[in-house]
Amino acid sequence: SMKKLLVAGYFGCGNLGDDAILLGFVEGVRESGHQVSVLSGSPEETYRMYGMTSYARKDMGQVRQAIMESDALVFPGGSIFQDVTSSRSAVYYANLVREAKKQGKKVVMLGQGVGPVHGWMGKRATKFAFENADGIAVRVVSMPCTQAFDRQDQAYRESVLLRGIPRVAVEAGVTDYWRKYVGLEGKVIGIDRYGESAPAGEQVKFFGINGEAVA
Repeated sequence: SMKKLLVAGYFGCGNLGDDAILLGFVEGVRESGHQVSVLSGSPEETYRMYGMTSYARKDMGQVRQAIMESDALVFPGGSIFQDVTSSRSAVYYANLVREAKKQGKKVVMLGQGVGPVHGWMGKRATKFAFENADGIAVRVVSMPCTQAFDRQDQAYRESVLLRGIPRVAVEAGVTDYWRKYVGLEGKVIGIDRYGESAPAGEQVKFFGINGEAVA
């Protein structure tokens, strides 16, 4: 079992949004009996404000010790795998993954946003981190109006449909329309035939577009 969780992200660095992600995660696992500690940019302040055991995120000695004392390293959210604010961001988090795997610990990605990642170093680091994760909660993009999406600039579209990440589109309809969004290496799950009549639950199971089949 994974009782002792070490969470990593841009926590304790003065960003209220990231700290809100941290608190939301802690609240979500509170009743499960997990012990949560955090890598923080300001360990003393994080402990004072939230009462959480905290380690200095830039002190690799403390980081290694924190990982050693935990059962799993968890990234609970936030788009930290990017190289816009810093070319070293993705590399730092990939190194955390490398250390965790070196110590035989589990690595879990939860609702983890990715990108934009432009440089080869950031792309390589991001690829390494996700390929070595033991569990990944995927990012879901809802696109109710493709015309509105297509009108956005390229930077926005690429921040939503990330490069270098496998894409799967799912719709109870024809598949060809979605191929421009998933690319040549992506997959589209849909229905390319007519003439079936049955309750919706039976149909999605028959055509393989229910949650179990897609997963």
